Amino acid sequence: MDIAKTEKGIISQLPNGFISRTKRATTGKAEIGPFPDAKIKTLLQNSNFASTEGWAPSGGESSFSVSGHTGNLILSGANTSLSQFITLRAGHTYYAAAQLNGIAEKTHIYITNLSDDANLGVGTLNSSGNYALVSCIAQIWAGDISGRIQFGSWQLDSTEYPSNLKIANACLIDLSDCGLLGLTKDEIDSIVYYTPNWDRTN
Repeated sequence: MDIAKTEKGIISQLPNGFISRTKRATTGKAEIGPFPDAKIKTLLQNSNFASTEGWAPSGGESSFSVSGHTGNLILSGANTSLSQFITLRAGHTYYAAAQLNGIAEKTHIYITNLSDDANLGVGTLNSSGNYALVSCIAQIWAGDISGRIQFGSWQLDSTEYPSNLKIANACLIDLSDCGLLGLTKDEIDSIVYYTPNWDRTN
């Protein structure tokens, strides 16, 4: 049984293929909720970077390539990003994440409303030199919207480009459809990225 510890308790991969979350309550009793992993699937196309299909680089003379199921984005200017476009449904909550290796504090993941270019969810890379999980959550309040999932580096100094941003294991999950509403972002990180048999290869 694979176990991932979180601040809220323990998330376990059970032999029957279910996830259970054990949450320590003030009463000393445990709350356990099973989540069938078969219902969890990324909404992104080509999220495992088997090819460049589905991904759009932008900014300056940016270029994008893949190798070994890792995306490599050349940061060619102050603002360079890699995007995928998707319809986000009204009343639903979304979780977006990837493992990123880039420039700390200037590398982000965004869930964006294209109609007004407003960022609905933001995650920031906090360290350079190694891959780190970066994630964010966004709730869509009124009406379906045309959205964008965006990985990139912004407001770079001229000494910081050209350089590389590497992206692996990207995902976008509709939390409203898969029964994970009510969990913290850290708990969802632990479920999605430390449970090996979940489908992240759409």
